[in-house]
Amino acid sequence: MTRTTSAKAFREETDNGNITKKQEQVYEWLMFHGPATGREISAAIPGGHKRLSDLKKKGQVRELPKVIDGATGKEVILWAYRKPQELDWATPDLFPPYKPTRKQLEAKLKETEMALERAQKALNAFPSAISRVYDKAYSQGRIDERNGVQEPDNG
Repeated sequence: MTRTTSAKAFREETDNGNITKKQEQVYEWLMFHGPATGREISAAIPGGHKRLSDLKKKGQVRELPKVIDGATGKEVILWAYRKPQELDWATPDLFPPYKPTRKQLEAKLKETEMALERAQKALNAFPSAISRVYDKAYSQGRIDERNGVQEPDNG
């Protein structure tokens, strides 16, 4: 159950923009200081650990394997910022992620299928290209043999 004072405080913080500012602070801090526990984040940014679940939902931070907290001796989550990937379906500034349309997905699928076909053709042509090189080298060797040319001694 949410208390009315908590709801009121949340509305005030949202209205004045502090919540998104805090999220940005946590994200930037993780980017520059590396993976950290919630305790370490809150030590640098008071209340920063409370923004981690929001940032995780947005895809901006990720959980790493759990570690033992030096202060408490308990197992805790290690948090790290998540680099935007080229294939992420998100706006460039990552606020908020969007779901691609069917048309966009079909276009991406078609592009991927065409790239796969090109790669398959190149792979299929590879053995014949190797055999042509071998045939050329063999015939050149026969010509050199007839003309009395010998390979240099590399030993």
